[in-house]
Amino acid sequence: MKTGLSLIALVLALSGCVNFGQSANAPGVVYYVLNDAEPAAAPTPVPADALKDSDSLRAETREKSYAPTLRVLDTTTGGFYDSDQLVFSRSAGTRGQYQFARWTERPGRRFAELLRARLDRLGRYRVAPAGGSCAAT
Repeated sequence: MKTGLSLIALVLALSGCVNFGQSANAPGVVYYVLNDAEPAAAPTPVPADALKDSDSLRAETREKSYAPTLRVLDTTTGGFYDSDQLVFSRSAGTRGQYQFARWTERPGRRFAELLRARLDRLGRYRVAPAGGSCAAT
């Protein structure tokens, strides 16, 4: 009797530790990349009209040095959104996370990178992350 109870207890304990894997019908996880929808364009140079100089080399150097520096802070998100999970809403005031979909990078961090890249493509600013170096190149 004692051995029977021990055997039943052992079977019940082990049954919770056994994983038979995912179901064959379960879809695989899909990873999404957050990209800029605007195509990459050639940078627009800073207007040189106000920076005229008789020496063309000095004018080019001056044009780069007078371009305003724009420091872009890293974006932050709430704790619920600061993950690789895709968030959705089916009705007002509700949020959920997709089980089989993920971001390749956290959107809060990626958004700041995309913003810096787009501003840099404009060519009117020297874009630097906040706290980073903004030495002239």
